[in-house]
Formats: sequence, structure tokens, C-alpha cells
Amino acid sequence: MFTSLTPLDWKRRAVKYYPNKVAVIDGEKKFTYKQFSERTDLLSKALYQVGIREKDRCKFP
Repeated sequence: MFTSLTPLDWKRRAVKYYPNKVAVIDGEKKFTYKQFSERTDLLSKALYQVGIREKDRCKFP
């Protein structure tokens, strides 16, 4: 049986099976799946700490 992966399922699976493979390249910067996961978790926590909750909309300049 096949099921679709949500973005969070995809992230967890990538970290589990490929923690040290490069996930993101931005110019000279490279991040592994593990580093990408850690950074997105930090961003998520920071947004939560400033009061942003599920289904809130964020507008950036």
C-alpha cells in the first residue's frame, strides 16, 4: 500500500535514511538533511515563540 508523504513525513524520512547527504545548496552553502531538519526546527520554534500558530498567515516585506 502506498501513501503520500506530507512535507513533515518527507523530512523525517530523509533525516532517518540520508542524514549526511546534501539536501540544500545555496551558493557556497551546503546543508545535509540533518542540518536542514535542525534549522527548520529552529525556525519553527522561533515563529511559535513570537506568537505565530497553525493556520496563521505571515506577511514579509
